[in-house]
Amino acid sequence: MPGMRSPGGASPLTARAPGFCIESDRGSAYDHAMRKHTTIDLDMELVREAGQVLGTRKVTETVHAALDEVVRRRQRLALLDFVPAIELADLDQMRAHRFAETRAPYEPETE
Repeated sequence: MPGMRSPGGASPLTARAPGFCIESDRGSAYDHAMRKHTTIDLDMELVREAGQVLGTRKVTETVHAALDEVVRRRQRLALLDFVPAIELADLDQMRAHRFAETRAPYEPETE
């Protein structure tokens, strides 16, 4: 509530409940991008080379940029397998009324 203070003087929206490390002003633990802190063994020479290629300086930036690049590359490759639901002949048929002397069956009558 605006203007309310807990006994310690902190706002109840930013106060932490005893035993919990999540701030209550977030509303939900899922409001922000999901992140995970982890420990992994990395080939630092490979990280350095990737950082040069990707234009990143920090290890975390490099790993995130590399992961992003992999995902985007797979998405682009998936587009190559895309098969449209219509063919060029269908397009020609749909566009034929543009050059016809009579109106298309779905066009409203004009006066």
